[in-house]
Amino acid sequence: CPLYEGVRDHRQIAETAPHFYKLTSTMLNGQHGLDVLCACLKATITGQAWLQFYVELYGEPESGKGTLIRVLEQLIGAGNIANTTLSALEDNRFEIMALVDALMILIPDAAEFSQSVNNLKAITGYDLVRGEEKREQQRGKGERIEGIIWMGMNHPLRTPERSRAIVRRKVPLFCKKGWTVRDDALENKIIERELPHIFNSVIAMS
Repeated sequence: CPLYEGVRDHRQIAETAPHFYKLTSTMLNGQHGLDVLCACLKATITGQAWLQFYVELYGEPESGKGTLIRVLEQLIGAGNIANTTLSALEDNRFEIMALVDALMILIPDAAEFSQSVNNLKAITGYDLVRGEEKREQQRGKGERIEGIIWMGMNHPLRTPERSRAIVRRKVPLFCKKGWTVRDDALENKIIERELPHIFNSVIAMS
């Protein structure tokens, strides 16, 4: 992972957001997984798409992916998130413009895609992408999408893309069996109360 710089001090997040710390370190197989998650989160919050990466959250059903994504949505804020699909990204000529102002671009259930992924490759490569708004012509040379793509899936993404670009930009986060929506921490909104501490801890990490 190009974002990972070594072991971080987890004391702040463990002390101020213990339920989030337990959720992520349990799901992501220890502190290395938490390191990578926090690095990706910081890059997303601070708009560092120039780092040229995207995140794959993958694991078996009920491994906690949905729970974690809901926590991340609350952390980033609904107004900073765009939801799309791989098919819309590649086939809908208006979809690109819907992503322009987002910090996080969520693609759920993105396991296998049989078409080309030219727009995915361009977005994750921080290249200009041609977009079009309804009743308007395409904008000049295109737009750079500043948001980071996060995918949720049961197994790693498979596409017919033959270049190594997508593989190089992938940051995989394997979710083993962890907490689910049935757990008390989420149902009682304990983690929701930890969100300010999670945000501050992530931003403070080097």
